[in-house]
Amino acid sequence: MAKLINLATTLLSTFSMDLKKTLHTFSYFQYPFLAASLYFLVEPLIMGYFSDPENILINLFASYGNALFFLGIGISFTTLADTTKTHNNFSKKIWQNPKKGKFFIKLVIGEIIFFFLFGLIVYFVGDSDEFKNFGLGSIVLGVGLIGMLKTGMEYFENHRLDKIENKQKEAVKPL
Repeated sequence: MAKLINLATTLLSTFSMDLKKTLHTFSYFQYPFLAASLYFLVEPLIMGYFSDPENILINLFASYGNALFFLGIGISFTTLADTTKTHNNFSKKIWQNPKKGKFFIKLVIGEIIFFFLFGLIVYFVGDSDEFKNFGLGSIVLGVGLIGMLKTGMEYFENHRLDKIENKQKEAVKPL
């Protein structure tokens, strides 16, 4: 029985490590969604929406609603990245500094509140499908930012210099 439990524990730990790597790999799916979002941001310029002055707002809201939608999904995939590693020096400087890290977390909380409230208002007050889709895109972006908040908090805990220094001091203390 002990051998069976040991085998199950080994398999579960291997599976969880493989699952982590798989999820980290899935984080690269963010790029097609971010590219789609970028497309919908420039679509009005490409398709000449500005040449139709009567429907310009409806066309812009339709296109930008899609951009917000794909941006929210892209950010959701971004949150699957490995939080134990920073990907560039710019983000490393933010997460190592307690003031900058806390500011970023507060900024994301403000963005979540804004996009949720704005999206709900536009969705329920909007009188056309384009406005409702814009509100829905804003809500999806808010959901993506919730994942970004969790990921940001993990980055902050993993890379703060003051916490790392305290752990090193505790490890060196003589008995």
